[in-house]
Amino acid sequence: MNPILFTLKIGDWSIPVYSYGLFVLAALIVTIAVLFYLLKKQGINARRTLDNVLWTVLGGIVGSRLVYILFHVRHYINNWGEMGQFWQGGMNFFGMLIGAGIVLIGWLYIKKRQEIWQWLDSLAIAGSLGHAIGMMGALVVGSDYGKPASSSTAFKIMDFPDLVWRYPTQIYEIVAALCAFIILGFLFQNRHWRNGKIIMLGLVFFGITRFVIEFFRTPDIILIDKFTLAHLLNLIITMGGVIGLFWLKKSNIKK
Repeated sequence: MNPILFTLKIGDWSIPVYSYGLFVLAALIVTIAVLFYLLKKQGINARRTLDNVLWTVLGGIVGSRLVYILFHVRHYINNWGEMGQFWQGGMNFFGMLIGAGIVLIGWLYIKKRQEIWQWLDSLAIAGSLGHAIGMMGALVVGSDYGKPASSSTAFKIMDFPDLVWRYPTQIYEIVAALCAFIILGFLFQNRHWRNGKIIMLGLVFFGITRFVIEFFRTPDIILIDKFTLAHLLNLIITMGGVIGLFWLKKSNIKK
């Protein structure tokens, strides 16, 4: 694992460039670029809303980091100084959804209520690709690692003293996110799947895939036996997506 990609030498200064931070930056750039492209295809001028997109991204980062800290509160109680060091690894997908969702939906509801579904559908696709890139950073630094395994597909995290083989849960999640990007992007070409259905289907897809991957990941907070808090959150996300799909279908029938 390689948490520091390289070090910049500027005079007497040595500035480390963290692998995870670089991947997060790449994920943000790609997400915003794809989001703007998809909005433009739907006839929405997003140039004047760049500030709001950046606030949404900031909300996602803050929410992601806060939930990660909550899941690892025992570690951070004794290491307060590490709370803000997100560039070294330590982001949470659920927190990202919550933080970005609150900012974006709040802004859309107030300013552009009529465009809310176009934005959310586009964000589901762009966010899937961005999430895959971000998880590549987690793979490089060795965070979000899996349980010990004897499988030939497992790998070792070199910075861990036990050096046991572990499930490559980061790779599982990268593949799941890329599949979501491809599937949702394909459905986006059909107007029938727009206006909210893509974001709801994305929630269902991510909820189910992450629920399964959680069985192979080192658990953060165990509720009952092998059932973790992440399992519960994934079930809520999945049910929210399913309910949303039925609600949208019922609304279309009434129209």
